[in-house]
Amino acid sequence: MKRSNLTPRLPITMSRDYFGTCEGLYLLHIWDRVNQHCPVATDIAVHFLVTSSQGFGHNRFRAKVSRYFKHVKLSSVQEQKILTSILGKLSNGEIDEQFIEQLRYALFLDTHKTITCANQNLTSNKSYVVRYAQKVLEIHLQRELVKSHLKSFKFG
Repeated sequence: MKRSNLTPRLPITMSRDYFGTCEGLYLLHIWDRVNQHCPVATDIAVHFLVTSSQGFGHNRFRAKVSRYFKHVKLSSVQEQKILTSILGKLSNGEIDEQFIEQLRYALFLDTHKTITCANQNLTSNKSYVVRYAQKVLEIHLQRELVKSHLKSFKFG
């Protein structure tokens, strides 16, 4: 099906129905609109990040959004919704491919809550949850070491 008006930069955020069964094109469109700072697309991306859909490319999209949202000012409600969702997925064992990017974003949003959640999940009966909790603590430790090293380093 040919869509002559489908260009990489549509001037408005199109509905999912516009793309029919081509969900990958829809995700690319939303990604492009988020990069253009479209609030509607940002809301869609936030909603997509907190849901647990299992379609082709969904986890890759969540990882991309997680990396990009570090550079975007979201509302505190959106940030809390995302944080609650990511930490809930960790605690419930709903870990998908490229989930580590979401955990890095959770550390960025609220280090204390994320570290607390990781510590609580160190005793999980699911080995993969324990591995991800350990990875969160390892990432946090690395960041703290870099910060302390930079403080002791004299520039100029």
